[in-house]
Amino acid sequence: MNTKDQIWIADKYRSIFEASSSINLNDLFSGSPGKVVRIEDEKRIYYFSIGQSNSKLCFYLKQEKPKLITHLKHILKNRKFYYFRTRHELELLRMYKAQGVPVVEPVAWGEQSIFGIPIRGFLVQLEVQGKEFTDLVKKATTYERTKLIRAYGKFVADLHSKGLISSVARVTDLICTSPLDGPQQSVTLVVIDRESGLLQVEPYTIETVSAALASTLIRFFIYIGPPSNRDVKLFLSAYLRNLSVIDRPSFRSIYLATSAMFEKMSAKYRARMNTDHYNASEAE
Repeated sequence: MNTKDQIWIADKYRSIFEASSSINLNDLFSGSPGKVVRIEDEKRIYYFSIGQSNSKLCFYLKQEKPKLITHLKHILKNRKFYYFRTRHELELLRMYKAQGVPVVEPVAWGEQSIFGIPIRGFLVQLEVQGKEFTDLVKKATTYERTKLIRAYGKFVADLHSKGLISSVARVTDLICTSPLDGPQQSVTLVVIDRESGLLQVEPYTIETVSAALASTLIRFFIYIGPPSNRDVKLFLSAYLRNLSVIDRPSFRSIYLATSAMFEKMSAKYRARMNTDHYNASEAE
């Protein structure tokens, strides 16, 4: 069978992987190198380490294997072969880094194809040492929650100021790498997941920004809980205070536009959840 593998490894990690007796590079496509973290329909995520004690490095491996129907739908819609999410994420991470955004470090990437048709892909990322943003907010005191939400508002403002808008930084995409007992400006957030978004900077418009902000609040609602009015005010105030664009909107305009978009997205989300619940009930 005419199988072709493309594998890239960052220079400073190449010798580590090649010398490892526990990790076979070809197994990164479909093997089980460590602990399973998540299993989805067309993707698996593993957590593994290389080395011993003080020299041990820990990684996350994302394996992607699209179904035949996924390939066919993509070809019919786009008139070209399926573009792996693992490759898209690698390119997004590189773009974020080039823009000066703190992101997880990609270590290795690969794609496997048969007769030119991509069938498997993987992406290895270095573990970011810190605590998940969602966990910190849930357990935070009022003082800590204030600092975290302000830090989140500033982080999103920095992204939007750089033209990184539709690639929404969800609360589940962030790791806090700093203690919370220091000053506000010392709170550091790092992006650990970037599977979707444009591979180019975007112009700042109230329409695109309000959609992105509403999406962040939807995910806050889902993964942390309903944000209070105080939470929203803290987030938007920090966002506007740190936003660096030519035509910076007023608090009122961004609040109203985001609220309207939030209501629209919430209605769609509730309708989808009700449909899924109905289908699950019917299946039973």
